[in-house]
Amino acid sequence: MEFRKLHARITSSLDDLTDEEFLAKQGEHWSPAEHIRHLITAVRALARGMATPKVVLALRFGISFRGSRSFEEIRDLYRAALAAGGKASDSYDPVSRRIDMEPEDLRAFVMQRWAKVGNELDAAIGSWRDGALDRHRAKHPLLGLMTVRELLYFTLYHNAHHARRINERRA
Repeated sequence: MEFRKLHARITSSLDDLTDEEFLAKQGEHWSPAEHIRHLITAVRALARGMATPKVVLALRFGISFRGSRSFEEIRDLYRAALAAGGKASDSYDPVSRRIDMEPEDLRAFVMQRWAKVGNELDAAIGSWRDGALDRHRAKHPLLGLMTVRELLYFTLYHNAHHARRINERRA
């Protein structure tokens, strides 16, 4: 539910940008389009991971016996990783994957993919029972092994973090 609300708020906040604003770098930082492309890659990875059979996750990453850390703990862990110089790997860096399209076509393409990945994550979340979120794990590229619930907390914070960056840099 929170994912759907945040996804809608992010989409809505981008609606009043012109194509030029959507695609233009924000100073030395990513453009809003690049932020969304980064989020698409990250959310898609989580949705696909959650669509993986649970037995495969258990065999690959083990089972957690400690339960999940809180949203605040995951947020603080991510902030600390960023403060220590952590950043998106090349596979999550939208600048390394250039798309050549006309501006209005590129915007439509990015926003269509953003909508699609939101639906994919919703479907993936709906296929999990609450307790399984705390038992099964996967590896986050920056933060290491995390329970699926922790990955969901991370994704919620991460999406909001990038939305804040877009809005702060617009001002």
